Amino acid sequence: KSLQYSVKWLDLSKKHNSIRYLDNWADLYKKAGDYETALDYYKQAAKNAEETKTIDELSWFTLMIGETFLLQKKYDSASYYYHIGVNNSPQKQVASPMLGELYLALQKYDSALLYLGDALIHAKKANHRNATLGYLLLLSKTYKEAGNHKMAMRHAQELLQVASETGARQYRRDAHSLLYQLFENLHNKDSAYYHIQQFTVLKDSIDNDISAHKLAFHKIKTEREQAQTKINTLNDEKKLQHQKLEQAVCASAV
Repeated sequence: KSLQYSVKWLDLSKKHNSIRYLDNWADLYKKAGDYETALDYYKQAAKNAEETKTIDELSWFTLMIGETFLLQKKYDSASYYYHIGVNNSPQKQVASPMLGELYLALQKYDSALLYLGDALIHAKKANHRNATLGYLLLLSKTYKEAGNHKMAMRHAQELLQVASETGARQYRRDAHSLLYQLFENLHNKDSAYYHIQQFTVLKDSIDNDISAHKLAFHKIKTEREQAQTKINTLNDEKKLQHQKLEQAVCASAV
């Protein structure tokens, strides 16, 4: 249902010449794992924003291009677009967590902690719970990779607490995964066993939902492609009929 209403909204946006349908389509493709198509839509959106001199949107779309490259593990391209987006952004804190995640991937942990710590402070001040969850997860991962298991544990436990309060299953899953790994490193087998059990149950449930989402998206994508093919066929037939009519008129005139 969510996808169906998204598609209706996107079609209406396109009809009314709103460019926002481009990046929203990009978001849907990105979530479905089709990164190349997502990039095409983000780049179209960025081009339109540049032509209309909408600087804040240009910055955002550029950052989204960087994020999509990051998901593909193309770190040089991600870094390139992130820094362009940051330089054009009127609100630098928007890009802060993105750079933090990039530096985590590049194993530059000090820089990652600096950006992610700053992002967490802003998210908590704004009472932005979803952003807070994301930054707690990234900070816990960064501390773990940097060898600071005490701070990794603290952030993972806070992540689990906030995720349980908000009902965010994916973050509960990730918190249990981190806590399992941390307790395993501490040779605390009972706690490690508890968290791996919780992780497994949540992972199976979420994986089923993700599969259903991808299947629904693929169905909608196929239906749209088939509808577009029919439109193209009708247009071709009209052109052919028009050409035949012109030929007949010319022949009768002769």
